[in-house]
Amino acid sequence: MSTKNKKGPLNKDELSHLDVHCQRLEDMICSAYSGGYSLFTIEISNLVYSYESPIKLIIMFADIREIFRYEWLNISILQLWGSFLYEYGTQCGVTKELVGFLCPDRLCTYMHSSVEMERYLTAALKKQQDKRYVIGAFYESSHWMLVVFYLRDNIAYIFDSDQATKKKWEIKSCLSLAWKRYSFRAGTRNMSKKKTSFK
Repeated sequence: MSTKNKKGPLNKDELSHLDVHCQRLEDMICSAYSGGYSLFTIEISNLVYSYESPIKLIIMFADIREIFRYEWLNISILQLWGSFLYEYGTQCGVTKELVGFLCPDRLCTYMHSSVEMERYLTAALKKQQDKRYVIGAFYESSHWMLVVFYLRDNIAYIFDSDQATKKKWEIKSCLSLAWKRYSFRAGTRNMSKKKTSFK
Protein backbone atom coordinates (compact mmCIF):
# COMPACT_ATOMS: atom_id res chain seq x y z
CA MET A 1 0.00 0.00 0.00
CA SER A 2 1.26 3.47 -0.87
CA THR A 3 1.06 6.45 1.47
CA LYS A 4 0.11 10.04 0.71
CA ASN A 5 2.69 12.79 0.82
CA LYS A 6 2.11 16.43 -0.15
CA LYS A 7 5.77 17.23 -0.69
CA GLY A 8 7.07 16.84 -4.23
CA PRO A 9 9.75 14.22 -4.91
CA LEU A 10 12.36 16.56 -6.38
CA ASN A 11 13.30 20.21 -6.52
CA LYS A 12 14.01 21.39 -10.07
CA ASP A 13 16.31 24.21 -8.89
CA GLU A 14 18.59 21.70 -7.18
CA LEU A 15 18.70 19.53 -10.30
CA SER A 16 19.62 22.21 -12.82
CA HIS A 17 23.17 20.82 -13.09
CA LEU A 18 22.00 17.44 -14.42
CA ASP A 19 22.13 16.64 -18.12
CA VAL A 20 19.07 16.37 -20.34
CA HIS A 21 18.67 12.62 -19.86
CA CYS A 22 18.49 12.95 -16.08
CA GLN A 23 16.06 15.84 -16.39
CA ARG A 24 13.80 13.72 -18.60
CA LEU A 25 13.88 11.00 -15.99
CA GLU A 26 13.04 13.56 -13.34
CA ASP A 27 10.02 14.68 -15.39
CA MET A 28 8.85 11.07 -15.62
CA ILE A 29 9.22 10.64 -11.86
CA CYS A 30 7.27 13.82 -11.17
CA SER A 31 4.55 12.63 -13.52
CA ALA A 32 4.33 9.30 -11.72
CA TYR A 33 4.27 11.19 -8.41
CA SER A 34 1.26 13.28 -9.46
CA GLY A 35 -1.05 10.88 -7.61
CA GLY A 36 0.38 12.15 -4.32
CA TYR A 37 2.02 8.92 -3.15
CA SER A 38 5.40 8.70 -1.44
CA LEU A 39 6.27 5.17 -2.56
CA PHE A 40 5.44 2.43 -5.02
CA THR A 41 6.03 -1.31 -5.13
CA ILE A 42 7.48 -3.49 -7.89
CA GLU A 43 7.60 -7.28 -8.02
CA ILE A 44 10.69 -8.78 -9.61
CA SER A 45 11.31 -12.34 -10.74
CA ASN A 46 12.98 -14.82 -8.40
CA LEU A 47 15.30 -15.70 -11.30
CA VAL A 48 17.09 -12.35 -11.10
CA TYR A 49 18.81 -12.98 -7.76
CA SER A 50 18.37 -16.76 -7.39
CA TYR A 51 15.57 -16.63 -4.83
CA GLU A 52 12.93 -19.32 -4.29
CA SER A 53 10.05 -16.94 -5.05
CA PRO A 54 9.50 -13.44 -6.50
CA ILE A 55 10.31 -10.49 -4.24
CA LYS A 56 8.57 -7.15 -3.86
CA LEU A 57 10.61 -3.96 -3.83
CA ILE A 58 9.42 -0.84 -2.05
CA ILE A 59 10.73 2.20 -3.88
CA MET A 60 10.52 5.46 -1.95
CA PHE A 61 10.49 8.76 -3.79
CA ALA A 62 12.86 9.92 -1.04
CA ASP A 63 15.35 7.29 -2.23
CA ILE A 64 15.11 8.63 -5.78
CA ARG A 65 15.60 12.14 -4.50
CA GLU A 66 18.80 11.13 -2.70
CA ILE A 67 20.26 9.71 -5.92
CA PHE A 68 19.72 12.94 -7.84
CA ARG A 69 21.31 14.89 -5.00
CA TYR A 70 24.32 12.54 -4.76
CA GLU A 71 23.46 11.77 -1.13
CA TRP A 72 22.83 8.03 -0.87
CA LEU A 73 22.14 4.92 -2.94
CA ASN A 74 19.48 2.74 -1.35
CA ILE A 75 19.44 -1.06 -1.61
CA SER A 76 16.02 -1.14 -3.27
CA ILE A 77 17.29 1.12 -6.06
CA LEU A 78 20.23 -1.21 -6.65
CA GLN A 79 17.89 -4.20 -6.68
CA LEU A 80 15.68 -2.46 -9.22
CA TRP A 81 18.69 -1.59 -11.39
CA GLY A 82 19.87 -5.20 -11.28
CA SER A 83 16.40 -6.35 -12.30
CA PHE A 84 16.46 -3.92 -15.23
CA LEU A 85 19.86 -5.24 -16.35
CA TYR A 86 18.56 -8.80 -16.11
CA GLU A 87 15.45 -8.03 -18.19
CA TYR A 88 17.43 -5.98 -20.71
CA GLY A 89 20.05 -8.70 -21.00
CA THR A 90 17.34 -11.30 -21.50
CA GLN A 91 15.90 -9.27 -24.38
CA CYS A 92 19.38 -9.02 -25.91
CA GLY A 93 20.04 -12.71 -25.35
CA VAL A 94 23.05 -12.34 -23.03
CA THR A 95 21.80 -13.20 -19.52
CA LYS A 96 20.79 -16.78 -20.35
CA GLU A 97 24.36 -18.05 -20.56
CA LEU A 98 26.60 -15.05 -20.00
CA VAL A 99 25.66 -13.03 -16.90
CA GLY A 100 24.08 -13.77 -13.54
CA PHE A 101 23.31 -11.36 -10.68
CA LEU A 102 23.82 -11.25 -6.91
CA CYS A 103 21.35 -9.46 -4.66
CA PRO A 104 22.83 -6.38 -2.91
CA ASP A 105 20.41 -6.88 -0.02
CA ARG A 106 22.21 -10.15 0.84
CA LEU A 107 25.69 -8.65 0.52
CA CYS A 108 25.44 -5.91 3.15
CA THR A 109 27.86 -6.26 6.08
CA TYR A 110 25.72 -4.17 8.42
CA MET A 111 22.64 -6.35 7.74
CA HIS A 112 24.11 -9.84 7.44
CA SER A 113 26.93 -11.81 9.04
CA SER A 114 29.78 -13.33 7.06
CA VAL A 115 28.18 -16.76 7.50
CA GLU A 116 24.86 -15.55 6.07
CA MET A 117 26.55 -13.92 3.10
CA GLU A 118 28.64 -17.02 2.40
CA ARG A 119 25.52 -19.22 2.47
CA TYR A 120 23.72 -16.97 0.02
CA LEU A 121 26.75 -16.82 -2.28
CA THR A 122 27.08 -20.61 -2.26
CA ALA A 123 23.41 -21.09 -3.19
CA ALA A 124 23.55 -18.33 -5.81
CA LEU A 125 26.66 -19.76 -7.48
CA LYS A 126 25.07 -23.19 -7.62
CA LYS A 127 21.90 -21.87 -9.26
CA GLN A 128 23.90 -19.79 -11.73
CA GLN A 129 26.61 -22.31 -12.56
CA ASP A 130 25.73 -22.08 -16.27
CA LYS A 131 26.76 -18.41 -16.34
CA ARG A 132 30.14 -17.12 -17.38
CA TYR A 133 30.05 -14.09 -15.07
CA VAL A 134 28.16 -13.32 -11.87
CA ILE A 135 28.04 -9.67 -10.80
CA GLY A 136 26.73 -7.87 -7.73
CA ALA A 137 26.99 -4.76 -5.59
CA PHE A 138 28.15 -5.26 -2.01
CA TYR A 139 28.33 -2.89 0.94
CA GLU A 140 31.10 -2.59 3.49
CA SER A 141 33.39 0.12 4.86
CA SER A 142 30.49 2.59 4.55
CA HIS A 143 30.18 2.48 0.77
CA TRP A 144 29.05 0.36 -2.16
CA MET A 145 31.42 -1.61 -4.35
CA LEU A 146 31.01 -3.96 -7.31
CA VAL A 147 32.23 -7.52 -7.69
CA VAL A 148 32.42 -9.34 -11.03
CA PHE A 149 33.08 -13.05 -10.55
CA TYR A 150 34.43 -15.05 -13.49
CA LEU A 151 33.16 -18.52 -12.66
CA ARG A 152 35.19 -20.59 -15.09
CA ASP A 153 38.58 -19.36 -13.86
CA ASN A 154 37.60 -18.54 -10.26
CA ILE A 155 38.63 -14.88 -10.57
CA ALA A 156 36.87 -12.02 -8.81
CA TYR A 157 37.28 -8.43 -10.02
CA ILE A 158 36.41 -5.88 -7.34
CA PHE A 159 35.76 -2.25 -8.25
CA ASP A 160 36.27 0.02 -5.25
CA SER A 161 36.31 3.81 -5.46
CA ASP A 162 38.02 4.09 -2.06
CA GLN A 163 41.67 3.12 -2.37
CA ALA A 164 42.07 3.14 1.42
CA THR A 165 39.92 -0.01 1.75
CA LYS A 166 41.50 -1.84 -1.16
CA LYS A 167 42.29 -5.52 -0.54
CA LYS A 168 40.66 -5.45 2.92
CA TRP A 169 37.19 -6.50 1.79
CA GLU A 170 35.23 -8.90 3.98
CA ILE A 171 33.57 -10.35 0.90
CA LYS A 172 36.88 -11.94 -0.14
CA SER A 173 36.70 -14.66 2.49
CA CYS A 174 32.94 -15.13 1.93
CA LEU A 175 33.39 -15.55 -1.82
CA SER A 176 36.41 -17.83 -1.47
CA LEU A 177 34.58 -20.17 0.91
CA ALA A 178 31.41 -20.07 -1.18
CA TRP A 179 33.43 -21.06 -4.26
CA LYS A 180 34.98 -24.05 -2.47
CA ARG A 181 31.60 -25.31 -1.30
CA TYR A 182 29.94 -24.63 -4.64
CA SER A 183 32.64 -26.39 -6.67
CA PHE A 184 32.65 -29.38 -4.32
CA ARG A 185 28.88 -29.78 -4.50
CA ALA A 186 28.95 -29.32 -8.27
CA GLY A 187 31.42 -32.19 -8.55
CA THR A 188 34.35 -30.06 -9.72
CA ARG A 189 36.63 -31.04 -6.87
CA ASN A 190 39.76 -30.29 -8.81
CA MET A 191 38.58 -26.69 -9.23
CA SER A 192 37.81 -26.34 -5.50
CA LYS A 193 41.54 -26.66 -4.80
CA LYS A 194 42.25 -23.56 -6.83
CA LYS A 195 42.40 -20.45 -4.66
CA THR A 196 40.12 -17.59 -5.66
CA SER A 197 42.11 -14.80 -7.32
CA PHE A 198 41.09 -11.20 -6.59
CA LYS A 199 41.96 -8.34 -8.88
